[in-house]
Amino acid sequence: MNGGTGLSPVMPYRYIWQKMVMIPAGLCLLMGIAVLPAFPTPVVTPETPVPAARVATRLSGRVIAIQDGDTLTLLGMDRRSWRIRLAEIDAPEKDQPFGQKSRQSLAELIFGRTVTAECPSADRYGRLVCTVWDGERDINAEQLRRGMAWVFRRYATRMEYFRIEAAARAAGRGLWSDPHPVPPWEWRRPPRVRS
Repeated sequence: MNGGTGLSPVMPYRYIWQKMVMIPAGLCLLMGIAVLPAFPTPVVTPETPVPAARVATRLSGRVIAIQDGDTLTLLGMDRRSWRIRLAEIDAPEKDQPFGQKSRQSLAELIFGRTVTAECPSADRYGRLVCTVWDGERDINAEQLRRGMAWVFRRYATRMEYFRIEAAARAAGRGLWSDPHPVPPWEWRRPPRVRS
């Protein structure tokens, strides 16, 4: 006991701790609740960078650049530029046979035109992955029809794309005129080191 007060020696320290820690913590909590309305919940818009799994965007704008046979830059109606990767197809790389022809084909189709892009996702490079429409024409399918891209087997879901590719191959259009075309996903694969 402590001088006949009935308090144990530990009691004052516990009391002080409660006053020094618990009361300020409670005040902070109350202040946080009072401040919350000043910071509204963020709204995800096309301008907000979001993880690939959360993107679902429909854009309209003018095509201002063509990087290769399956990548372009779109200037949206809001004056923001978007890097777009055509969904479900894979065009030859720039240094690959037909790489420059594929890029030229995409440019002929849509460079300078106003298009609509339906973009359900984004890739690891931050590009929106989209089906691009010029009016009623599916540009992704058109690149396949011209023989300027492969169906990207790893990501493809549209069976019609496989039929379009097969028809282009049978007709020997574009890259299918090469007797042994190499798919871009194999071209990009690093060479194996032999031991």
